[in-house]
Amino acid sequence: MDERRAFDRLPGSGPGSTARGLDRSRGSGDQALRPESHGSRARHARCGACGRQLPRDRDRSLQTPGRRHDPDLRSAARGEGADAGEGLAAGRPAEAWREVHVRAPLPRLHAITDERIARRADIDEVAKALADGGGSDLAFHARGRELTGLEHYELAGRLAVRPPGRLFVNDRLDVALAVPTAGVQLGYGSMPVSTARALNPLWWIGRSVHDLAEAEAARTEGADYLVVGPVFATASHPGRTPLGLATFQQIVSAAAELPVIAIGGMTADRVREVRGAGAYGVAAIRALWDDAEPARAARRMREWMS
Repeated sequence: MDERRAFDRLPGSGPGSTARGLDRSRGSGDQALRPESHGSRARHARCGACGRQLPRDRDRSLQTPGRRHDPDLRSAARGEGADAGEGLAAGRPAEAWREVHVRAPLPRLHAITDERIARRADIDEVAKALADGGGSDLAFHARGRELTGLEHYELAGRLAVRPPGRLFVNDRLDVALAVPTAGVQLGYGSMPVSTARALNPLWWIGRSVHDLAEAEAARTEGADYLVVGPVFATASHPGRTPLGLATFQQIVSAAAELPVIAIGGMTADRVREVRGAGAYGVAAIRALWDDAEPARAARRMREWMS
């Protein structure tokens, strides 16, 4: 996947301005700015969220995602994003959105939260350690089905600080619009990919899937990547039968050019197993957040993916 670049905050896309800025007549996925296939490059495009004409200048054009290419993960977000994240953490989201954010390639290591982690007193300390160990390969997912809107927003704001430009928000598009976000993760049965694409055409948009049919449907609707699981038994979903490596490999094959992130029972020792089955990367909760040495845990997973 080629690097895709984001742009300055669009009018009406920041905190408190969604209702003002979103022109519903332009909200369809077809009219939103989308990745162009087969290398075609338009001179101008119009954003589906605000209607702004976007010229291909000053490095702000949306480049074609070469999905068959292995992303260069050494290409990370520039330092401006760090200032943006710090502004958000300090309660200045509007200032954070004024920064120019550079979209890095899709990370390989995804640290996912739940309600328990979101409410931990040491979340900032552990997040910093994970970022130190995971480096440019790490992304955070702000997730918590039972969190209030305010809790989810505050969680996303804390995680947006490090690493800058590597925050993904699960399902809560209102939160994703209010913080510097690299992408959104949509659960299966959640809103269409085209809805999220119309709000911000530069987001990475992932879909969570659990079997072959769901993976094929997500690919057809235009998801950028898939999170597939549970591959192994996991305490997060104790009643769900794990897919196993053989079924996981079938899903990877069906996904074709889409990157597949393995989730469910992930440990450092299992990273090479799922990589051998075709996984682009892995996602974990307890193996990262609950390790006594989170920096070491992230570093070890990262090394085993190389």
